[in-house]
Amino acid sequence: RPILMTTAAAMLGALPMALNTGTGAELRRPLGISIIGGLLISQLLTLYTTPALYVVMDRLRLRFARRDPLLPSLLAICAALAIFGTPAVTLAPVFARDHLGVGPEGLGGMLSAVGIGAVATALALAAQGDLPRKGLWVLVAAAAFALSLAGLAASRRYALSLAALALLGGAMMASSSLINTLMQKRAPDRMRGRVISLYVLAWL
Repeated sequence: RPILMTTAAAMLGALPMALNTGTGAELRRPLGISIIGGLLISQLLTLYTTPALYVVMDRLRLRFARRDPLLPSLLAICAALAIFGTPAVTLAPVFARDHLGVGPEGLGGMLSAVGIGAVATALALAAQGDLPRKGLWVLVAAAAFALSLAGLAASRRYALSLAALALLGGAMMASSSLINTLMQKRAPDRMRGRVISLYVLAWL
């Protein structure tokens, strides 16, 4: 669904160029048609190849999940971060304009808060080294992620939104880093590449 929505939005954006009749239309029209045609072909290829890829990955997941039942839970957390966390950052301009009433400077501060939270968390994890009880910390980070989303949705104050976005960035960084570490440490050597491919696929 996200792939279809993105392709449809891009094709609609190129439609005025393809239908242009004003000055210079002879230059813009072929470009618009090329963009729409390329997007349509790539979408058709994606619709054919993506299900097959998911079937292959699901078989690999089931083979390894029989040996390590923790893997599906870790992948589910990754998918939740990708599905709910990324749109929250993408929709930051809407929050800045409609809910907080701040301009471009305020939006820059909101996006910076996400980065500051992520960088601070990454440095803290690096300073800790081999963090014990990683599974527990994954749950803590997932709870912080949910709390940050709830705070961002309910906030009508700029400072509170900055705090929620900083927590969001930190929670996503902590969860992704710890899950990546757990999956690599628990996977056998011959399965590590396949397990990491599942991790990347969950983020997509």
